[in-house]
Amino acid sequence: MYLRAVFLACVLDSVVSHDCGLHEDWAIRYGWNSVPSFAVLVSNGSCVCPGGFDGRHVGDGSGLTNLAAQPDIATLYEQLAAVQSRVSELASGSPTRQAGVDGVRPNSGGVLYSPCFYDADCNQTANLRCGGPHQRCLGVVNASCAIDAQCLAGFMCSAGRCVYNLGHETQPGLSCLHIKQRLPDSPSGVYYIGASVGTAVPLWCDMTIDGGGWTQVWLQDPAVKYFSPSIPYLAGTVSLVSSSLRMMFAYANQNNSLSNAWTFATPPPFWTATPMAAGPCVYAMITATSVQTGTSVTTFLLSSTSSWSTSDCDGDCVGSWGIVCLKTPGTAPGTVGGYDSFPFFSGFNANVFPQYCAESSQAYSAATCSASRKFAILVRGTDAPGSAALPVASCSQLRQLRPDAPSGSYLIGASIGSAVELWCEMLVDGGGWTRVYLQGTSDLASASIPYLPGTSSVLTDSSDMMFAWSNSYGTLSSPWKFPVPPIFRGATPMAAGNCSVSVFSA
Repeated sequence: MYLRAVFLACVLDSVVSHDCGLHEDWAIRYGWNSVPSFAVLVSNGSCVCPGGFDGRHVGDGSGLTNLAAQPDIATLYEQLAAVQSRVSELASGSPTRQAGVDGVRPNSGGVLYSPCFYDADCNQTANLRCGGPHQRCLGVVNASCAIDAQCLAGFMCSAGRCVYNLGHETQPGLSCLHIKQRLPDSPSGVYYIGASVGTAVPLWCDMTIDGGGWTQVWLQDPAVKYFSPSIPYLAGTVSLVSSSLRMMFAYANQNNSLSNAWTFATPPPFWTATPMAAGPCVYAMITATSVQTGTSVTTFLLSSTSSWSTSDCDGDCVGSWGIVCLKTPGTAPGTVGGYDSFPFFSGFNANVFPQYCAESSQAYSAATCSASRKFAILVRGTDAPGSAALPVASCSQLRQLRPDAPSGSYLIGASIGSAVELWCEMLVDGGGWTRVYLQGTSDLASASIPYLPGTSSVLTDSSDMMFAWSNSYGTLSSPWKFPVPPIFRGATPMAAGNCSVSVFSA
């Protein structure tokens, strides 16, 4: 047997509150005994709720409290008559209204969901304010809540409290660290990250490891063949990486829980390209710290678009497979030797070899990548000094602002428009040295051998100069330093004049 649906239409004036639902113009159909029986239309006004309907939740059906004893058709018509009577009473211009029910301003601070006109109508001690599409008392920051709908627009319910609604599609966070700083209790999970609503992308945020606030910018998929020299960061993350202060390598399981996590200052080569795509044989001298053990080591991070012939953290760099590992301290580039539990990743051609997620101290085949062991890259911090977003005047200033910065290329200059990329030596003699000249392969039989472009201001303000030999990885040998001779501030020693003599202590 099927009953024809009866619609209870509540057409009341705009100041009357909702008694049968919190949301705008809902239509919900529900039934009992597997028979669709009637529908309720809730409009802008008060209405008589059908039996078994508590008047709170409309859209999700959770307001149904007694499905076993629903009213019969006669009862429905009685309820419809009651609604029509109420409409007539309101239309007469002299209705009987009740405080907190028909939109009359309450005499005291309202509780959650109470009708209101002003913030003063709500219990502000409980962090309730007046708002929402139907003028109800809703929670702001730190108010008790069970669902997001109990919080005012711009807030969400997290761990039983209303918090700023950062990380949702309608209000993205600038980074995971931004969300962590604003909402310290935010759990790990997917948040929308970006500068605006239209450009934000959903990204995983780890809010617990090493203080939290880490944004996942790359995650290996064991099913993908990384047999390529161009392995990009996740969509929408390049700007985060290019201005990041810290980077983390780790292995992630199915739940994105991390193991073998090591952190280090983001090497400049990785600001624009993943370690597996930054170029053949990229050696970055880093100070890496194990999150799990606290162990720290300063040595080469070797990454490459190429493979190793032995695949055991050496460095002959042939082929076209993206590989990452940490060298044993003191081992020269090109020699075999990997350090400790630092993640080793090798994106071999899956048609020939599996992909390996071993440890740098192990043989490449010690552990294959899997759904429970995926190579992951995360970053934290923004506007790193020396990045495109925040150039510095010199490598010395970089050292002051960012003591953990590794040696590498940074943006040096007075402003974004005038900054140039220069190499900073951050280890020798306390670091902070700006490279102003590097011998090339061209013929130097000339009386005019200039400094590197963009270095004149550095030379003007510098106090010391260093001569040294540099290899192709930027590592210095036989360094000697001395006060800058005035004659060398405007011209290189090879172009300062005929038989120029300077006396100094080196």
